[in-house]
Amino acid sequence: MVQLEWKANIPIPSEYKFLGKDIDFGKAGIIVESQFSNYPFLLNNTLRSELFFKAGTVFASQPTQLVVLITKAGMFPASNSTLYYEQAVKQLTALAEYHVFDVPIRLVGLFESKNTTVPITWTVYSSTRYSRKV
Repeated sequence: MVQLEWKANIPIPSEYKFLGKDIDFGKAGIIVESQFSNYPFLLNNTLRSELFFKAGTVFASQPTQLVVLITKAGMFPASNSTLYYEQAVKQLTALAEYHVFDVPIRLVGLFESKNTTVPITWTVYSSTRYSRKV
């Protein structure tokens, strides 16, 4: 086993607590955010990463130099408003076109091979939107 020394759930410094409680992973100036929830969190995490980059905020012993975003491809079914890789590409491309970010951003999409069966569990809710009652 190779020890890669990635830190998980790294607390955000107190002066930036208004941006959330932690980042998902970090190592050597790299911030990694796993984006498997609603699509607005993509902009939240990229904007706060931009602030960390410009402020030289230190995570895992080095200033922020790069952000890596990991998301799933559209081939994985999910709830409404969930971010997919394809949507993230469009959002980040539009923002990059107008030079919104200076921090280098790398987007990683998780895809499954075609003709592969992916085991899933479907949950049926009492209402199609916003229901928590199974």
